[in-house]
Amino acid sequence: MPYYSVADLVKKLRTQKGMSQEDLADGIMTTSNLSRFESGLQMPQKDKLDAILQRLGVDTQETYNYYLNKRDYEIYKKCDHLKSLIAHNKNSDASILLDELSEFPEFSENIKKQFLMSCKAAIMVNLGENNDKIRKLAIQALLLTVPTYYDKYISEYYLSDQEARLINILAITYYNENNLEKTIKLMDDLKTSIETMRIDEKHKSRIFTVILYNLSKYLGLAKKYKEAIKICDYSKKICIETSNYENLPGIIYNKAYVLYELGYKDVCERLIYIAYDMLEGMERYKERDIVKDYAKDRMGIVIEVKGKQDNGY
Repeated sequence: MPYYSVADLVKKLRTQKGMSQEDLADGIMTTSNLSRFESGLQMPQKDKLDAILQRLGVDTQETYNYYLNKRDYEIYKKCDHLKSLIAHNKNSDASILLDELSEFPEFSENIKKQFLMSCKAAIMVNLGENNDKIRKLAIQALLLTVPTYYDKYISEYYLSDQEARLINILAITYYNENNLEKTIKLMDDLKTSIETMRIDEKHKSRIFTVILYNLSKYLGLAKKYKEAIKICDYSKKICIETSNYENLPGIIYNKAYVLYELGYKDVCERLIYIAYDMLEGMERYKERDIVKDYAKDRMGIVIEVKGKQDNGY
């Protein structure tokens, strides 16, 4: 942000989007506090500023970490570690850290409280717990910052990354119940929200490609193959344009699955090898082996591996 203070940028972007202070502040801070912030009279806490900026489409990972104090820095390191533990399915360690963070007084407030609730819901998903209980927790968390939350209005909300992840969790619970119609509807509405509300393409790609990856998978399973291919190609384009390749192997793999179902085995096999090689290069060995095993068992494609195998253990 070379030409604007954070406060000036928030005001400028809010005005460009035609948002009122009430709309932007809703569920995050009071309208009067947002007004004082935009006027340069006070600085909100980092989690609240994160949510405000994310609703406006700004990349909060690269803009203003410099102003954190030591305590905030230590807390956010723990939060990042918690997210990493959940992503790697280390649920026991994640639960211990979640309980530790819940003792901090900061986590009694809406956004940090929502963070812990979203992490708890994600752990429950990893452990295959009751879908109704997961949904109840996820919706309670959403209502902390989106008091008017209702499924049918998802495409109209200005969502933070955390709110988007909670809706993604809701979609997973319906997928677990084989309700693909509901799952796809939630993900498609979430896609619309992120697609239309975000302005920072690099920031958008971080959460957006996760949503598109999941949506393409669900469309493929629902045998909506043409739609799935369209989403895969769209997501690949975003990954390349923003140099964000984290989800690209999965997206390529999803397209390979769809093409196999359509009978294009030769093209499918080429894409399988590309996804496999990308995961190998990223040292994501468990995902690599999942691709290899699924290709053999489901598609009859045997990946011939050259050189020494490294299982990452």
